[in-house]
Amino acid sequence: MTKKVLTGDNALDALNEGTEEQASNEFTYLKSGDEFIVKVPGINMISEFVYGSFGKKIYSFIAENPSEKSPKGFPTGNLTPFDKAWKYYKDQSDDWQDEMSQEANHFRATRKFTIGFYDLDSGEPIMVEFTRNQANAVVETIKKYEERLDQFAFELKKSGKGTNTTVTLSLIPILDDLTDKQRENFEKLPNDFDASNFEGLYYVMSDEEQIETLQRVGFDVSLIGLSAGEGESKGEGSANPFEGVADAGDIEEGDLPF
Repeated sequence: MTKKVLTGDNALDALNEGTEEQASNEFTYLKSGDEFIVKVPGINMISEFVYGSFGKKIYSFIAENPSEKSPKGFPTGNLTPFDKAWKYYKDQSDDWQDEMSQEANHFRATRKFTIGFYDLDSGEPIMVEFTRNQANAVVETIKKYEERLDQFAFELKKSGKGTNTTVTLSLIPILDDLTDKQRENFEKLPNDFDASNFEGLYYVMSDEEQIETLQRVGFDVSLIGLSAGEGESKGEGSANPFEGVADAGDIEEGDLPF
């Protein structure tokens, strides 16, 4: 992972402060039943290949050394440890719904889309992660009103469970329907979005940490030509590197994109 190099006065400032400047952005989790009243500053979106499994308690991360992908998102070269675990099960699968295919899905990276909004209650930027279908629905609405986004507020809402989960972005046609605080924030918030809000959202996991994580969830890494000792330098692999980032215990499977 590329580190920021500080020089001159910036380096002296970091020395005096005792720490380098680091991004502290966080996702806003949109759970089923949640809704946000938002200002939409155009289409501001990033896309990443994200690993994670609710069933195995593997929290979302991106690879420090990402693999090469086919146009459909399947790993084709420079495979990560998670890619190798996915391939191990997928090679034994005869059907996309069989047991081996379902097991493979726990370790596959899928493309996720994060879109930026302004929360009119807090007056702060929020970055919300979506699946491809969810993002398509949101972007379709944004495009529909893109010439008048500075005139309207929107309701961002998630409903349903599991495969029936849907996300909607609905126009609020009259600003008088907003609370005083929401109207005030709508007027003072900018019509553009700072790209730096997307920095540092995902946990970046090294190959060594991936090996540790595979061991933690019970996968024998020797099956994919890796040594268990390769991950021991950073601990036993049982710790949750996301502790304190988000309370995943309060999030149900249907609430998560993965």
